[in-house]
Amino acid sequence: MAWPWFYDLAVSPLEVLGLSRLRKNLVAQAAGRVLEIGGGTGANMSHYSTNCQLVLTDPDEAMLRRAGKRSNIVARTANRVAADAQCLPFRSASFDMVVATLAFCTIPQPAMAFREVQRVLRPAGKLLLLEHVRAAGPWIVRLQNALTPSWRILADGCHLNRDTLGVATANGFQVVQKRYALNGALLTAILIANDSTAAARNGK
Repeated sequence: MAWPWFYDLAVSPLEVLGLSRLRKNLVAQAAGRVLEIGGGTGANMSHYSTNCQLVLTDPDEAMLRRAGKRSNIVARTANRVAADAQCLPFRSASFDMVVATLAFCTIPQPAMAFREVQRVLRPAGKLLLLEHVRAAGPWIVRLQNALTPSWRILADGCHLNRDTLGVATANGFQVVQKRYALNGALLTAILIANDSTAAARNGK
């Protein structure tokens, strides 16, 4: 497991270079009963509006403890739950929105996690996604492929080269809005579950 303080230190240069702005723009759209998967040390907490009930999950309890300290600093309450995104301990159709920022890059079976997100989303619920993904430029893809084996060891299983949006759409999600940066290596997107797929996941 990554040390929480090391994770924050490693990501801090990216936050200064614009990641924090992207987080804020995306997360501020969350409303209602909101589930954040892979919430880590709580980097998004200060960006949530006051009109949402937040449940923050991460499989690493050390990360959640650091998130608890951050919630006290930013005066933002959240129910913190140690949970694997591939097997969420929540009832079907129990959340209005799901937020995931830099989470699907580390999930061992992302397709399984997307199906779980569909299951816990209410009808017409949205997934707000911020992720580094397989880039558009061939030379960047080659670099991502070359770095990923070593980076996975250093960064707790993080993949630099995943086609995360492709996995999402292959597992029943429709893209409502998407925007790329850094030659396609960074993605922000809003997705909604296919109605028939969501109904099947929720046993309807």
